[in-house]
Amino acid sequence: MIEKTIFITSWLTQAFFVLAMLSGIPLLFFYHTQKAYDSVQIITYLIPNGNFIRKFHYFSSEALLIFALIHTAQQLFRKQIRISQSSWNYAIAAVISIILLLFGGFVLKADQSGHSAGIIAIGMIHDFGPFSFLSHFLESSRHYFYWKFFLWHAIFLPALLIASLYFHIKRINVPTEFAAIAAGITIISIFLLPFPADIAPYLNYTHIKGPWFFNGIETLLSKGYPVFIILIEMTIPFLLLILYWRAKHKTVISALFFLWVIYYAAIGSI
Repeated sequence: MIEKTIFITSWLTQAFFVLAMLSGIPLLFFYHTQKAYDSVQIITYLIPNGNFIRKFHYFSSEALLIFALIHTAQQLFRKQIRISQSSWNYAIAAVISIILLLFGGFVLKADQSGHSAGIIAIGMIHDFGPFSFLSHFLESSRHYFYWKFFLWHAIFLPALLIASLYFHIKRINVPTEFAAIAAGITIISIFLLPFPADIAPYLNYTHIKGPWFFNGIETLLSKGYPVFIILIEMTIPFLLLILYWRAKHKTVISALFFLWVIYYAAIGSI
C-alpha cells in the first residue's frame, strides 16, 4: 500500500509544481519591485482574472509543499530506500527549495506581514555568526527591498527546484489525470479555504503573522531564544534526512524526525 501511495504523491507533487510555475508566470509581468504592494493590489483588483490567478498560484504552491512533505515522510516508512544517495539528496534540496520559494512569495506580497517576514529573515541570517555574509544575498537599499527577493523567487530558486526534481526523478512529465486532479484540488481550495488578507502598509495593525510554516520560528523569537539556537534547531530535520540514507538504524532516524515535527507543530500552535 505504501509503495502505491508513494507513486501517487510523487505524481501529485509534480503536478502541483507545474501548476504553481504556470500560474506564477502571468504574475511576473505585472509585479514591480519598486511599487510592490501597489502592483499586487493592481493584480488583485484591476487585472482581469488577476485575483483568481493569484489565488491559484497560492493554493497550488501550498499544496506543492504539503504533498512534497507527505512524499518525503512516506519514504521514512519504507523498509528500505530504493533510490540512490544522490537522488535522495536532490529530493531534500527540492523540499528546501519549495520552502524558500513559498517564503519568498509571502514576502513579495509586500504588505505588513510580508515586509516584516523579510526583515526578520534578513536579520536572523545577519546574526547567524560566520554565515552572516549570506544576508547580503537578500539585503538591498530601502527603495529596492523586494528586488533580491524577486530574483530569488522568480529565477534562482525555480531553477534550483527544476534541477533538483529532474535529477531526483529523471523526468518531469505529469500524466494528464494527475494534472486534472491537482487543478481540481486547487480550484476547490480557492472556493473553500481562506486566502490570507493583505495588510496595507499604512494601517495601524499589530497582530501580524508570517506563513504557517514560520509559526514555530516566530514563537521561539518571541520567547527570546538566540537566533543561532533557533537556526540550529531548524536545520535538525534536514540533517536527519541527509543522515537517513546512510544510517544503519533507520527507524531511530525516522523516530527523531517525527519527534522534531511534533515538537515544531507544538511550539507553532502556542
